[in-house]
Amino acid sequence: MNEKLLFFIVEDDKLMRRIIADFIREMVRSDEISEEVEIYDSSSGEEALKLFELMFKTDAGAKVAYRHEPITPLPGRQDKAIVICDVEMEPMGGRKLLQISMEDEILKDMGFVMMTEKPDLGLVSELGELGAMNILVKPLTLQSFSHAVRDVAARVTSDEYRHYKEVERLLELGEYEEALNLITNAESKYSNLNWIILRGRAHLGLKEIELAKSDFQQAEMGAHIASIIALKHLVEVYEAEGDMKKTIDSLSKLTVKSPDNVERRLRLTELFIEDDRPDEAKAVLDLLEMEKRIVAEIRTKVAVLLERAGFVEDAVDMRLQMVDDELDNFVFCNDVAIGLRKQGRHDAADDIYRKIIKGHSKEATLWFNRAVNLADWGKKEDNDSMLREAVDHFSMALKLRPDYGEADRAIQQLKFDIKGRMKK
Repeated sequence: MNEKLLFFIVEDDKLMRRIIADFIREMVRSDEISEEVEIYDSSSGEEALKLFELMFKTDAGAKVAYRHEPITPLPGRQDKAIVICDVEMEPMGGRKLLQISMEDEILKDMGFVMMTEKPDLGLVSELGELGAMNILVKPLTLQSFSHAVRDVAARVTSDEYRHYKEVERLLELGEYEEALNLITNAESKYSNLNWIILRGRAHLGLKEIELAKSDFQQAEMGAHIASIIALKHLVEVYEAEGDMKKTIDSLSKLTVKSPDNVERRLRLTELFIEDDRPDEAKAVLDLLEMEKRIVAEIRTKVAVLLERAGFVEDAVDMRLQMVDDELDNFVFCNDVAIGLRKQGRHDAADDIYRKIIKGHSKEATLWFNRAVNLADWGKKEDNDSMLREAVDHFSMALKLRPDYGEADRAIQQLKFDIKGRMKK
């Protein structure tokens, strides 16, 4: 059988790809790794993913090409593949490539060495949690590179790695008894926290909750990444048991150790709200709101949670700020305005519509929805001028989209209502 190590260099800088390839060849010359290696490179996460699929998801013997050059598919060899991957790439960065690969039934057997210029706690924690075997800090040196790659190469070719992957496979299949037997046999050879976590997962699958908790609590006291993974499982166990205090305590520790996971921080906020601890919920949300990297979808969730915690005005202010940041995204802004209208905040909703109609004056939906807001507001305030303005906006929506039947019906109904009010 061909036992070559397969190296995949994923880096958007062409010169850096050459340097890394030279580092690998130097390691071969100095007998630090097997002389049987093959080297491939990609300039982005997207390109790399396509290459992985060609290599490991194509039948052996099939004729395939990569960059217009023929390559030989090697299905089943992904466990001898080492990916040297940069985190900061576009359009698909290394973090996303790692996540997709580790969630794939076949690609998850590859070993990843990640490279970054910004090795902060959040990034390192997230990469380790996703499954990275090592993390290199740029600029690279031959010494640091060799140390990391030699370690990963030794691991992916070891009996322990093969046994570990077999146990993981059994756990995913729900074969918990068989997995536990393999773990018990393996622990006499391999004594580390990863095996303790596997044992906890097997006990959990067998509904042996106290044994599972004991395993995870033991692993939590260990190295950083093992502690994070153990805490993840403890949160699951305590939440399933309905132990709110321990769930919150464990999730709080987890968000400190791995602060980049936004969904987990939102979940912590939800638990604080459920446990009637609104001030602690708001403290988490305030920190999230200050982070520029969070997308509009997450900020919307933050606003909803602020409302649930009782901080309604803060939620409204946040939504208005979001609109100012997202004026080009009129669909998002329209959704925010609809939400404010339903809360009775017609003034805030109208401010949004005036802003987005300026930039998207040909969008019939915006004229229609501003009309709905004006009509509701006018009826609430007993203001006929608002109602007439609403008719004008419905008319504009109908002009822009002649088949807008709902606008036509709204005009007729509103005119009828105005006449009825005048008679009074």
